[in-house]
Amino acid sequence: MTPLGLLLVLTAAVAHAIWNFLVKRLNGGPELLWLFAALSLVIYGPLALYLAATWQGDLSVVYCTARATGPVLPALLAFVFLGQALPPQAAVGGAIIVFGVAMLAGGLCCCCHRRSNAETRCRRYRATTNGRS
Repeated sequence: MTPLGLLLVLTAAVAHAIWNFLVKRLNGGPELLWLFAALSLVIYGPLALYLAATWQGDLSVVYCTARATGPVLPALLAFVFLGQALPPQAAVGGAIIVFGVAMLAGGLCCCCHRRSNAETRCRRYRATTNGRS
């Protein structure tokens, strides 16, 4: 995922968390919900257009990575910046989510240069057949 894509996904996750917080805190009626729906469209719209235009990668990996930021990021930010308690169950749950996303993204060696599975299989096939088709 490019830095711009990551920024858009994280912005959308933060906006979603703020939306939920404000709706609960303000006891908002339908007007507030419509306002937040419009603001979400402004934030999520560019994300959807960007992802549609630059889609690279498997949907099962990209979508899971984007959705995993929803529960993990607000809990982490609340713990770091607001001093909110992070129960052990929440910390373990967040760690499991991060571990699962890391596995989907190609393992724990995220900094290593990886080849796609198809490219790796193709190289193995060429090596075992000495380049003959």
